[in-house]
Amino acid sequence: NSYEGPKTCKYSMEVEVYNRSETPRVLRKIQIEFYRNNKLIGKTAPKNESTRQSFAGGTKIDEIGVINVHAKEVVRVSVCGNINLDTIYDKVYFTAVQNKCKKIRKLIEIV
Repeated sequence: NSYEGPKTCKYSMEVEVYNRSETPRVLRKIQIEFYRNNKLIGKTAPKNESTRQSFAGGTKIDEIGVINVHAKEVVRVSVCGNINLDTIYDKVYFTAVQNKCKKIRKLIEIV
């Protein structure tokens, strides 16, 4: 098999975020990033599966704006989306900005 150009990658996953601190955390600028050989090849803002609305003409799902995580609490969010990639990826990360300044980056296990 030879690769023939851009392909659409669809994804769907459960993301769990734990706040181990004593203060609430707000995650913003949430992205799913795709890498090949440690080089960023694409990123996309995931959609929040819980906002899915179906109607006669199709489906609408809102992007995740923020995730609020209270102190010592786990939040589970169902996310989905798609991205066009020019090459095959080998790593996927969940990224977000925490409280306006600290970027978090977590490797997603590909199954």
